[in-house]
Amino acid sequence: MKGKENVKMELNIAGEQVYVTVPFSSQDFVRRTEQDIEALYRDWRLRFTKKTPTELLAMMIYQYASYYHDMRDKYDRATREAENISRMLDSVLDMSVE
Repeated sequence: MKGKENVKMELNIAGEQVYVTVPFSSQDFVRRTEQDIEALYRDWRLRFTKKTPTELLAMMIYQYASYYHDMRDKYDRATREAENISRMLDSVLDMSVE
């Protein structure tokens, strides 16, 4: 596989086959994600017995989208804070040079 950048993978999500092409180096991440989704699906099938598979998947999509947006907001705040700190450090260094 050494010169091959991407690999095709078959995933099983809630009994459905999903085919993805990912960088070779991302295979472990993709498998771990598949396992996490499958574990959540199995758990929620037991917890929410009256929900259809489609309803469960919709709930899972919301859950993962919520995680994504939360992490994105935290990343954006951390980036702004790092930029502020960098500007402050630049100011301090500029004062020490004068």
